[in-house]
Amino acid sequence: MNTPIRALLILTAMPLVLWGCWSGPAAPPAPAAEPPEQLVAQWTALATAGKDNLDVPKAGEIASKLAAQGPEKLLPLLDVLAQKDADPYEKVMVVMTTMPAISQFHEPRLIELTGTPIDSVSRGAAAHLLGVLQQRGMGTPQGLARLRELMADPDRHVSSAAILVMELAGDPEALAKALELWSSAGATPEERTSIVLNMPQQAVIQNTKLYAEAVLDTKLSAEVRKHAIQGLGMVGDATVLDALKKCAETETDPALKDMAQAAADAVDSRVKQGLVAVPVDAQNLPPPPPGAVSTGAAPASAPATGS
Repeated sequence: MNTPIRALLILTAMPLVLWGCWSGPAAPPAPAAEPPEQLVAQWTALATAGKDNLDVPKAGEIASKLAAQGPEKLLPLLDVLAQKDADPYEKVMVVMTTMPAISQFHEPRLIELTGTPIDSVSRGAAAHLLGVLQQRGMGTPQGLARLRELMADPDRHVSSAAILVMELAGDPEALAKALELWSSAGATPEERTSIVLNMPQQAVIQNTKLYAEAVLDTKLSAEVRKHAIQGLGMVGDATVLDALKKCAETETDPALKDMAQAAADAVDSRVKQGLVAVPVDAQNLPPPPPGAVSTGAAPASAPATGS
């Protein structure tokens, strides 16, 4: 499998039970935890059902049950990555279902799984999970050092996986390598998709040329091209007008066509008024007035599918 794994699993939040806050009857005791071996067997059955029958939410629920019994209970799932002959889709399932629960406890095993004796797909999967830890601020200097090595790995699949997840984490070195990857002769639509969607918002204004190329790249999905058009509409300058106007003129998808025209009009208006778009950076904003309610940070990544 040559496509970098790039998947986000959205898990619903479990409600908290607040004891002693009401006068109703006592809640029934929680059911006994299922044996870990049984849960692993259930997960394996789901993960090996074939790509057309994968039940990611159910497998993710099982992984969560394992993690609730202790971080070590997730190791049998990570160990799938050490199995050279395991189906690639089973390895994708490892990433998708363990991502919400991995912690610093798992980092040493993940570093081991990026070693050269391990197959390419597994090394890329382990690199992705190491990057997720860094993105969450849970990685160690050892994990970061290993990711920097992997970004220069001779195996393109492995290096791409490391570069793309670290780009999402906002790492400047990874962003530079992502730009090199975009321009490389062998860049795939999947890699280019990840590069566009993983681009930190603050970096878009320095990379409008890449976004302009994405707008006209018909090998990319409509959703990715819409994302690029929206980015240019917000921060693009005169240099992106030709790409937006060409898209508006030649695009056959009515939604894309209209979006491109609207973005071109927005950019053209700014140019005529001599306005310069500046990306919003929360660190540069003035402090809120007393009593203001914080709206929280923006999501770190756009919804997507496997790296």
